[in-house]
Amino acid sequence: MPGRAAVALAVTSAVIHVGYDLALMNSYRLGCFNQVYPIARGTSPLVVAAGAYLFVGERLGAVPLAGVAILALGLMSLALSAGRLARPDLPAVGVAVLTGLTIAAYTIVDGLGVRTAHDPYAYAGLMFPLIAAIRRPVRQWRDRPTVSRGLLAGALLVVAYGTVLWAQSRARWPRSPRSGRPA
Repeated sequence: MPGRAAVALAVTSAVIHVGYDLALMNSYRLGCFNQVYPIARGTSPLVVAAGAYLFVGERLGAVPLAGVAILALGLMSLALSAGRLARPDLPAVGVAVLTGLTIAAYTIVDGLGVRTAHDPYAYAGLMFPLIAAIRRPVRQWRDRPTVSRGLLAGALLVVAYGTVLWAQSRARWPRSPRSGRPA
C-alpha cells in the first residue's frame, strides 16, 4: 500500500479523471471528433511541460521544448483540417481545451503520485478502484453482465495505464552539472 502522500495524489487523480471523462464526453457532444480530439491532445503536452516546470522544477532543454511545441501545434492544427474555426465551433473548442487541461492535470498528479508511491502498480491498483467508485452508482454493481464487462475493462485499463505509470517512474531527466537538479 502506498504511503499517505501517494494516497492523497491517487484520490486527486481519480477526481480529475472523472472530470476528464465528463469534459471529453461533452466535447464530443458539442463538436466533431476530428476537431476536438486534436485540440484536447495537443493542449496537454504544452501544459504538462509548463506544469512540470512550475510544480516540480523539471526543466526541458531548448530542443525537447521545441519538440513539445511542434508536437502540440501539429496536433492542434489538425482541428483546422476542414478550414477555419467558426463562431459555432467555439463551445466545442472550449470544452476540448478543458479536456486537454484535465489530461495535463492527471498526468502531472500521476507522475508525482507514482514517484511518491515508489511502486507504479500499487499506485494504479489504488487509483482505479477509486475512479470506479466515483463513476458508478452502487446499484450498477448488482448487474452481473455490467460487473463482468467492467471488471475486464478495468483490468485492461490498469495494465495499460499501469504501463504508463511504470514509464513515468523510470523517467530520467537530464541533471544540471552544477546543482544536480533537473536541467
